[in-house]
Amino acid sequence: MKLSSLAVAASLALASVAAQALTISYSDAFGSPPVPFSETLTLPKFNSSFGTLIGAKLTLAFDIVASVEVINLGNSPASFDSASAAFPVSATSNGIDATSVAATATANSLGGNVNPGVDNRFIQGGLTASGSAIQTVGPSGLPSYIGGSSDTITFALSALEGSYNGVGPTSLLFGGSGNAAGTLTVEYDYTASTSPIPEPSTAVLMGLGMLAIGASLRRRRSEG
Repeated sequence: MKLSSLAVAASLALASVAAQALTISYSDAFGSPPVPFSETLTLPKFNSSFGTLIGAKLTLAFDIVASVEVINLGNSPASFDSASAAFPVSATSNGIDATSVAATATANSLGGNVNPGVDNRFIQGGLTASGSAIQTVGPSGLPSYIGGSSDTITFALSALEGSYNGVGPTSLLFGGSGNAAGTLTVEYDYTASTSPIPEPSTAVLMGLGMLAIGASLRRRRSEG
């Protein structure tokens, strides 16, 4: 083996700079306002000094506490088998390529018997449910999420009034109210150039290369 070949092999072994896949995430929470509501959440953009952004996703998760009300508009008592309250929540970024994520939580109520009259409304409170959804940011949207260490991206968060349904006669009217609280999280996947500690196999290759170079140099001296 020639010295030049050994030198090339050794230099390749020493070139241990590699791209590492890393992940960093940020979250912002919203309180428990009555539904419906609208809020603005702010999350940090990906700091471009960390490396190259290769992917991003949004995760919206929230809990609700609801009350279901049933009113009997008929003239005689009526029963229902079940009732539900559903609240959709969504968040949309204000980037060049807006990304939206939406989730719905549904709270279920047991049935009951309702007497006629608005004042005799049937109320079941303290119903709880959770909703969550994940939205991946497309390639065209990634530039909107890249910035410096202090740059942020704003999200418009909103919850609709909710929908109420039940299984019972047409004389029953279903309604109610609820509160919602949760978090919006943005997760960034990126690559960063690092100089990691050589793996054992790489270290062995480097050592063998150095030994071979040393042996070749000694052989040249003895021949000279």
